[in-house]
Amino acid sequence: MSDIVIIGAGVVGTATAHALAARGITDITILDRDSVGSGGTGKSAGIVRCHYGVSSVAALALASLEFFENAEADLGQGIGFEQVGYLVGVGPENLEPFRASLANQRCLGIETHEIGHEEVAAMWPSTYLEDFATFCFEPRGGYGDGYATAQALAASLRAKGVTIRQGAKVTETSGPIVWVFGSNTCTFWIRTGTSKRWAVWVCSWDLRSTRASQAWR
Repeated sequence: MSDIVIIGAGVVGTATAHALAARGITDITILDRDSVGSGGTGKSAGIVRCHYGVSSVAALALASLEFFENAEADLGQGIGFEQVGYLVGVGPENLEPFRASLANQRCLGIETHEIGHEEVAAMWPSTYLEDFATFCFEPRGGYGDGYATAQALAASLRAKGVTIRQGAKVTETSGPIVWVFGSNTCTFWIRTGTSKRWAVWVCSWDLRSTRASQAWR
């Protein structure tokens, strides 16, 4: 058994393995009940942005942005990332918190700035803008292809010796388990038999879904 087993070969699972491999950890197996990028990853809108109201999330997005900007060079193939910018508009009732959020984002190092109706109209001349009080534009934002990203990560991981098993549905686990839950993922440790060695498993499924929950019963 590999030192690390990741359940789910979507963009979260493959990106987790990519981060571990960058630290020299490659004794990894990724399991997916279907195929690489076949779940929510392949259905994602793929928006890439740092515009978040929660500081920790915005900072994480900023740290991830460099990956998208350099993915083709680092992975050896494109991921469909188009850096066209990201635009947000708000009504007058949200003007004050919006500007406070922008100031906070800039403190984190995010490149974003407030723009007016004329600048937005120049970008999209046919857009109706009268309901908006102001806008912000994030030039490093854009969109990508979630499926292509997962596939590129998977190809890079295989070249580093990481094992990816498709069509491998996890139906049960055994041994002492310690769970650590995140918002959409969980990590757990399993010790099998009498071995003193713990394997780290990362579940990258959406645990709120019924199908995923049933897989862990």
